[in-house]
Amino acid sequence: MWILVLIGAGVLSALVHLYVIGGFQAGISTIFEIIVLHQFIVTNGLIGVLGFYINVIKADDTAKSLGWPGGPFQIKYGFSQLVLGLWVYYPFGLKVRFGLEH
Repeated sequence: MWILVLIGAGVLSALVHLYVIGGFQAGISTIFEIIVLHQFIVTNGLIGVLGFYINVIKADDTAKSLGWPGGPFQIKYGFSQLVLGLWVYYPFGLKVRFGLEH
């Protein structure tokens, strides 16, 4: 169920972005670009950071709730999720750095 909240956060941030820049009068390609960008950055970024929190910070509670023994695999998996969650911001930085922003 929490995945729907994260997807909703991406849609909401895209709608706010479109409202602020007056993008609703823009072409359909600009509108879809902003929606996809926000889904990529907000939703995937939050999934990665929350995955790190669940698998590293609360590792014992997570393992216990799943009925599994805790182990180093959780730490490895949590850090991989953190890297992927932070990595989604890289294309956004490139877009701003090279002047590709609308």
